[in-house]
Amino acid sequence: MDVNQVRFGEYYIGTSSGRNANRERKAEKEEQAQNYVQYQNNNDNDRTLIDSLTASGNQNIAFISIATSEEALIANAIKNLGQERADAIEKAMMAEFDNGVNQVADIIEAEFPNMFAPDVKNSMAARIFAAE
Repeated sequence: MDVNQVRFGEYYIGTSSGRNANRERKAEKEEQAQNYVQYQNNNDNDRTLIDSLTASGNQNIAFISIATSEEALIANAIKNLGQERADAIEKAMMAEFDNGVNQVADIIEAEFPNMFAPDVKNSMAARIFAAE
């Protein structure tokens, strides 16, 4: 009889409970191994799905060429629309930009009265409106 083992009928106190703990640990390890295998299988399925989506996306890529400079964009607008229409669009866009800058400048003046010089206030307003 082991010194650390105490028996009360069918109940044990001591080393015999260690056997049950070892069995539980083995069962947990087996369960973890099965979960890992299932996880690997799921990842393989995910990778297969992503690869197939990538392949189908590569087949449907639209090739878009971007103009390299602002002058090229203006030249294309003039060529396609004509000089008069390009000038009208430019005037309309500048009027909208000026209106937005003036609104932001008015807000700055209302929040900080007489704190900034007009040129500083307008440059701040232009940066704020352009960022929006």
